[in-house]
Amino acid sequence: MCNIVSYIDSVNDKIVGKGASETEIEYAQIALKVKFNEEYLEVLKNYGCLLIKGETLFGVVKNKSYDVVYNTMIEKERYQSIPEEMYVISSLGIEGVLILQNEDGAIFEFTDGHPLKLIYDSLLDYLKSL
Repeated sequence: MCNIVSYIDSVNDKIVGKGASETEIEYAQIALKVKFNEEYLEVLKNYGCLLIKGETLFGVVKNKSYDVVYNTMIEKERYQSIPEEMYVISSLGIEGVLILQNEDGAIFEFTDGHPLKLIYDSLLDYLKSL
């Protein structure tokens, strides 16, 4: 079991979905024209999406409110300055602050009109910070 799955399993304050299939994940990557990071892929395969310590981590699910494809497309339409190779993993719901990830796994804070801010090197580090 990988580190991120072990960590999530150890957290008491969480709600998890059912894992997404390989086909569903592949369709999501094609729709977004991105390649998901390996840690994020593990989260998708094991949980689909995740609510952990009060923070929603978008995933591959049928509910638009929690779906990475829907949320990324909506936010990229709203903010053309979101880099094409990134996807939205969370929305803080405060003044348009979004949490983005790239294929390398780096986690960024996005606020329209401001430079991207690298906040964590990995999804695991981000989740541990919550």
